[in-house]
Order: sequence, then C-alpha cells, then structure tokens
Amino acid sequence: MNLEKLANLDNVSLDLEATHPTTGNKIKDTFCHDWGKGRPVVEGLIEVVKNPIVKLLIRLVLNLGDGVKAKICPAPEITE
Repeated sequence: MNLEKLANLDNVSLDLEATHPTTGNKIKDTFCHDWGKGRPVVEGLIEVVKNPIVKLLIRLVLNLGDGVKAKICPAPEITE
C-alpha cells in the first residue's frame, strides 16, 4: 500500500469553517499552527508500538496530516 497516494486528498472534502466544540476556535487555524509540533509526537509512537497494524495506522495518520497541511495551510513565507 502506497500511503503517499492517500495524502493528496483529491477526493476528500474538508470543512474549513469547522470549529472546536469547546474553544470555538477554527480547527483549521489550530491544525496549521500545531501540526509541526504534534507530528513528531505521533511519529514517536511508531517506535513505542510493536504491533505492525497499529504502526501502519500511525503512518496513515502522519500521511493524512501532511496531506491536510499541504492542502489547507498557507505556505511559510521565505525571507532572505
């Protein structure tokens, strides 16, 4: 299974106006701000978990997170 193909999200609809049920913050904004900090934590789970099926699921979450980031988050500004 090629997980990278799943990350393009061509056939996945996203609700960019979704809000967190408790804070009311836009989930898109929170995700874009925090994915870079959260990704290494999820990535570390691969080393902790022994079950190969669970490892595959973690990799799927990482690829989907990267795909969502590429699709909805603004690209960082490059300064010289």
